[in-house]
Amino acid sequence: MIQIYFEVFNPNTIVLHISIIVGAVLMFFVVKNYPDVFMPDNLWGSVIIILHFLLLKIVVNQYAKPNVNIKT
Repeated sequence: MIQIYFEVFNPNTIVLHISIIVGAVLMFFVVKNYPDVFMPDNLWGSVIIILHFLLLKIVVNQYAKPNVNIKT
């Protein structure tokens, strides 16, 4: 298990920020360069944008150690 808590950032916010950056890069470099493949009626663009978030979320949830010192 890996402890990845940095004061404000917990694993969920880290995954969210990384996936936003990766999604923007994918949109700019992949989807924008192949407009014939990623049409509104073809959902592969959405799948590519969402899939990295889900995979990253699964990996982080698998390896992140729960923080028992969280004050509520």
